[in-house]
Amino acid sequence: MSAGADLLARGIGLSFAGASSIRAPGIALPNATFVGEGKPIPIVTALTTAGPVLNPHKIAAIATLTGEITRSSNAKELVPATQVQ
Repeated sequence: MSAGADLLARGIGLSFAGASSIRAPGIALPNATFVGEGKPIPIVTALTTAGPVLNPHKIAAIATLTGEITRSSNAKELVPATQVQ
């Protein structure tokens, strides 16, 4: 797998569900402190923001293959693998 394909696979998948854009909220990590055994865990709040607006974009590519490649016994495995990477 290529580095780019690996990064995309590790990312968070968001669904637009037909919307023209979505907003991804920003959530800051709150400060955490040591809690002693048997002590209550303090409740803290985290700063949240509206975050950026995400707009969908299309990614497309056209690939050409030689007849020799398509006749190869490994074409069925090689062609899809190269399209993903």
